Amino acid sequence: MANIGAISITLAVTLAASTLGFLVVSFGPHLLDEFQIPNVKAGPYFLPFTIIRAASAPIFGCIIDKGYGGISFSVFGSVLGVFGLLMLGLSRSVEVLHNIYSFEILITIIGISLTATFVPLIPLLKKIYLKDDMVYMEAVNTFTSAMYCVCYGLGMVFGQSVIGGIVLQMFGFYISCILQAALCAISGLFAFIYLVRNGLLISQHILA
Repeated sequence: MANIGAISITLAVTLAASTLGFLVVSFGPHLLDEFQIPNVKAGPYFLPFTIIRAASAPIFGCIIDKGYGGISFSVFGSVLGVFGLLMLGLSRSVEVLHNIYSFEILITIIGISLTATFVPLIPLLKKIYLKDDMVYMEAVNTFTSAMYCVCYGLGMVFGQSVIGGIVLQMFGFYISCILQAALCAISGLFAFIYLVRNGLLISQHILA
């Protein structure tokens, strides 16, 4: 069961990281195509996405310290991320969303979701691995740190090359967002089911 839990959690985090990779490569071209904002002026529009990720990290750190790592991961992470991506994907068809202000709000929401997903990853993985009495704390620390790096790296590569490369070229920005939302929703659901069934959604003893 620990292996299943680790797989479900790390898959969800990897796909969350792929959202970041996808946005990194598609952000500038999308601003140019939809809002006629050239790449040389795109930096300030990406700033809210970057700032909110840094500013929200201490907040989610406090939430996790209170024992709500699973809530942070599932609700603020998966649900918010899927919502933001889905709204981006539908924004071309919804007039109120098809403007630069709504776009900025949505990527800010996605930025919050990424922080909420990544911050509790190591504490949750420690809790999962320590269910196995045969695993020592030193090994757990090594496993969790390695998995964090692997999830982030693989997610960035997948988001940039597959979603932001192949899918974006074939179907465009909006369909890519919807596909990314679907992937995050499915993986997030599996992770949520595992956290609920194993009492990790709310736990006062998640290790930091």
